[in-house]
Amino acid sequence: MNLKEVINNTQNLSPAPQVLPKLQNLLRSETADIVDIGALIKVDACLTAEVIRLGNCASFSGTSLCHSLEEAIGRIGFDEVYSVVSLAATSIVLDGEVPVYNLKAGELWEHSVTCAAVMETLMLRLISRETACHNTGYTIGLLHALGKVLINNYCLNSGIDLYGNEDEEPLLPEKEKRLLGFHYGEAGAALMKKWNFPESFHIPVEYQFTPLEAPDHKPLACLLHLSSWATRQFIHHYGRTAEEFDGDPAILKEIGCGEREFLECLNQAKDRLQEIRELFVIA
Repeated sequence: MNLKEVINNTQNLSPAPQVLPKLQNLLRSETADIVDIGALIKVDACLTAEVIRLGNCASFSGTSLCHSLEEAIGRIGFDEVYSVVSLAATSIVLDGEVPVYNLKAGELWEHSVTCAAVMETLMLRLISRETACHNTGYTIGLLHALGKVLINNYCLNSGIDLYGNEDEEPLLPEKEKRLLGFHYGEAGAALMKKWNFPESFHIPVEYQFTPLEAPDHKPLACLLHLSSWATRQFIHHYGRTAEEFDGDPAILKEIGCGEREFLECLNQAKDRLQEIRELFVIA
């Protein structure tokens, strides 16, 4: 198996996330309106249906159900439309079962949303309050484990057993590198590059395990590394934040953040995660 072969066999994978960089650029325009946003989203029928569904969630619901994409966008509003479309686009790809990684349906999606909430919070607190900036972090967090879906699908479709006769230890990046020659961060970044995501999106995903080695966008790579660490803490400790950081202090230093400030950010991220979850409550 080689990475190029895996990337070239993604016919059955929804390309819905490709819309996100284009949407981000569109929302930066002062002349963008509901019609422009709708025209971009309508290219993908599944994405259109999911945005309409979210427009009818309790967070946005009006006195009646919305039946058109434009009505859903108007109800969601420009302030939240990027968050909602990002959730819709990535859920289509990430919400299924991922058996190669022993993940049940919904588990990878939950991990990804948690990582996005942490990444967005860290960027707002530590890097910039510019809307486009925190949207970038939010998207990187959502797509950081995209490569797991690629590797999973390729193995299942090709009949490849990555475990063989070994004990079924977790398929961690080190083991991926040993067995495949690449890890899921590199796989996800390669697909994002194929989908024309900017370097500021795919380089942090590629270097999420070794952020200090990133050739560019090192602060974003460091933030993703920290967000992934925090996500594991949330998942393994049932939503409780860590009391200390046991990672590389050089990564905190790279973004000019102390351990105490970082841990305080994680408490804020819990609130943001709850807001995101509420988007999916159907009225």
